[in-house]
Parts: sequence; structure tokens; C-alpha cells
Amino acid sequence: MYSLRRAIAGTAVVVLLLTACSRGGGEQPDASSTAASSPLVTSSSTTAAVRPTPVPFFTGKVSLTDLPDCAKVRCWLPTQFTTKLVNDVSVSRQGIWPMEGDAVRVLCQTVGGSYQNPAGQTVSNWYGILVPTDKLEPGADKQATKVTGGYLGYVGISWLTGGEGKLAPDCKTLVK
Repeated sequence: MYSLRRAIAGTAVVVLLLTACSRGGGEQPDASSTAASSPLVTSSSTTAAVRPTPVPFFTGKVSLTDLPDCAKVRCWLPTQFTTKLVNDVSVSRQGIWPMEGDAVRVLCQTVGGSYQNPAGQTVSNWYGILVPTDKLEPGADKQATKVTGGYLGYVGISWLTGGEGKLAPDCKTLVK
């Protein structure tokens, strides 16, 4: 009997929450304080999907230690001009910024060219990050997209942490 009461109470709570959310009631959590989770979370007690709250930007951290050489030395993450990997060119200063462990401001996210993540999976998700003017590769201003506070550089989503449970705006809304 106790487990039946518990199940009914749990169902009632879920119904109340869903009703409040569908009517616009309740407060949305601050995206910067949201616990890390996958971008699409489903509960085992319900099939309703919970999507992350869009945020205008967030801080991510460069994480390259899963790459073989980067476990031995502090590595640099090149920033691309577009959402595809291009060797030997970067919006940001080569070998200077952003390095393993550096914080970066994520402005947007998008889908682009495919690359292999450290686990060997094919990924095509990219973040657009702010490259401050003082971190810009000399001459990159002629080719890079200007944004408030600096320039836009694209990095593979696989090499940043801190975006779990967060949804940055689509880069198309940032770049016109």
C-alpha cells in the first residue's frame, strides 16, 4: 500500500509541474547555475523531454588532455574562420591562446564540417567563441568576422567543457 501511495504522490507532482510549466508558471532556473547534464534529458518516470534554457553566452574551458600529445604538454586549440578544420590558419594567436585549461566565452553554436572527437566519433557540432582583439592572429582581422569585444572563431564542441546542459544561440543569429 505504501508504494502505491508513493507512486500516486509522485505522479501528482509530475502532473502539477507539467501543468505549471505549460501555463508559463514557475521560474526558469538561471542557466549559469544549472547542473551539468546532457543537452536533452528525459526522466525515467516520464517521457517528457527537458531542453536546456537558451543562454546568450557562457564560459567554457579548453579541454585537450584526451588527445595523446596534449596529455604530455599544454596544447593550443586553433580557432577556425569557418566551421571546418583548416590546418595552419587560425583566428587566434598560434601557440598562445586559447591553450589547455583557458577559459573562453562561447557566443553561439552551429553545425558544420565533420571532425573526429577524442573518442574517434564523427562530430559536426561547433561553438563560436569570442577571440579578443589582443588574442587575434596578426592579419586575421581581414578575414575574421567582427563581433562585439573582438572576433568570432569556431572550435569543435568536443574540445570545450562547460556547455553541458546549456544551449547557446544559433551562430546564424549572431552572424548576418
